[in-house]
Amino acid sequence: MDDQTKTTTNEEGSVQTKTKIKKLIAYTDGSYDKKTKKCSLGVVFINPETGAPFEYLKTSIDEIGYCNMRNVGGEIKAAEKAMTYAIDNHYDEIEIHYDYKGVEDWPTEKWKTNNEYTAKYVEFYKDASEKIAIQFVHVKAHSHDTFNDMADALAKGALGLFSKNSTNLMAMISDFLNSGTKNSSEK
Repeated sequence: MDDQTKTTTNEEGSVQTKTKIKKLIAYTDGSYDKKTKKCSLGVVFINPETGAPFEYLKTSIDEIGYCNMRNVGGEIKAAEKAMTYAIDNHYDEIEIHYDYKGVEDWPTEKWKTNNEYTAKYVEFYKDASEKIAIQFVHVKAHSHDTFNDMADALAKGALGLFSKNSTNLMAMISDFLNSGTKNSSEK
């Protein structure tokens, strides 16, 4: 957590106070199952002081509009879930690590929204950013970033999708789960 100096003014004048900023790091990802036409999300929450995961979230998404966007629907819903978690748990800021550029480029208006779901995401971001500071960090997909790989495996796991390459990831997630990490999975 970072120290930040805040200046507050009272009747006698200006007073400086030092406060802790409560920061959350989240790795997000989405997935899509061609057979069921469902999409999903995975989120891994990291304690910035220890660098260790402390909670995760995985869920499938039933809303057809999001799933018509394939994995992109899961990508943006994962970012929304991360922001919601941070707000609900009274964090001051969140750093969202993602591998799909739209997660950052739609809300920062580098990309124009192209449907009602990306427009809803931008509105969600605007509302959330009034309550919490939001930073985005791009992570190259499939680059052996441990936490990004975990978010990817969680998203795939929410749909029951596993490959030969996911064996090590599933073992890593199993260790992660058995370490006392809280599971916030839905469905």
